[in-house]
Amino acid sequence: MKNISLLLVLLCVLSACAHKSAPQSGDELVMLVGTISGKGGNGLYSYRFNQENGESVLLDSLALDNPTFFSLNGEKVYAITENNDMDDALCCVNLNKENGHMVVQNSQVAGCAGPCYVDCRGNMAVTAHYAGGALVKYTLDGEGNVADATIAHLGSVIGTHPNQKSAHVHCSMFSQDGRYLFMTDFSADRVLQFAVGDELVLVDSVNVRPNSGPRHITFSPDGRFAYVIGELSGEVTAFRFDNERLEKIQTVMSDTVDAQGSADIHVTRDGRFLYASNRLKADGLAIFSIDRKTGMLNKVGYQLTGIHPRNFVITPNDKYVLVACRDSNVIQVYERNVETGLLSDVKKDIVLDKPVCVRFAEKR
Repeated sequence: MKNISLLLVLLCVLSACAHKSAPQSGDELVMLVGTISGKGGNGLYSYRFNQENGESVLLDSLALDNPTFFSLNGEKVYAITENNDMDDALCCVNLNKENGHMVVQNSQVAGCAGPCYVDCRGNMAVTAHYAGGALVKYTLDGEGNVADATIAHLGSVIGTHPNQKSAHVHCSMFSQDGRYLFMTDFSADRVLQFAVGDELVLVDSVNVRPNSGPRHITFSPDGRFAYVIGELSGEVTAFRFDNERLEKIQTVMSDTVDAQGSADIHVTRDGRFLYASNRLKADGLAIFSIDRKTGMLNKVGYQLTGIHPRNFVITPNDKYVLVACRDSNVIQVYERNVETGLLSDVKKDIVLDKPVCVRFAEKR
């Protein structure tokens, strides 16, 4: 009897290993998750996620201090370490997109505290530093290593809300054609636009409503419209983008209970719906339909989630929304109704301590 039991255990282990190392199908993607891990703990995780049935399998984990946000650039992952001190850095991680294995290649100290966002394009990576109130530009060498860092402090322009008493910036995102970099200036209630060259040159500044605290920005798939979530106001501000400048066209409410904790924002690949997350009260996702001709939004629903949905991601096939609920220690998997945009919990939670950033490593 003992021999039979041992054999069964061995077969289960071999089966799990075979599944873990098996080549991924067209519906399976490597998914990366950044967490609040503290110093010295495993902070970055990779999973295999099936975007047809919503199933996930853990592949690998990596010791990295508080990788609360990261960006993918080919086979490289550029992850911040958010310790809110002068040791905060940007790390280059090698990712095997077949089996999810991760290895740190190099890192570069920022010289500025509190990074909270990173984006990459070509030989440049840019981080937004909330605590330091600055933009940091890194050069990426031919091997993808993070090289010299240049800090651009944004001055002391601040708003009137108590959370805007010092300079904070929250997002730094390249336009789809790479010509511009957009940055949300949280404390000054504005979106800054830089021309991208050897240097970043400020070419425009667009205000949002006072006390908005602009946090994240996203673009429609065709690049014609941009949407900014205000953390403090709970508003989504819509812009028309003519490939040169942003023009404000609409402001609508995402947070209707004055929680002052709105967080993330994304548009579906088909351009028909926008989702925005809210925290601190009535934690969940506001759901908007998009008029694809005008870019205007219409609120069509609200999905309550776990606690503190700081970040979420939509699968490339638009079928699922995965919500990283930091304080519930879970990534919830919601299936989308592609016609209405409404969500339903499929009860395939990914249990993980303090998840705060989720991304898919898509094959090219």
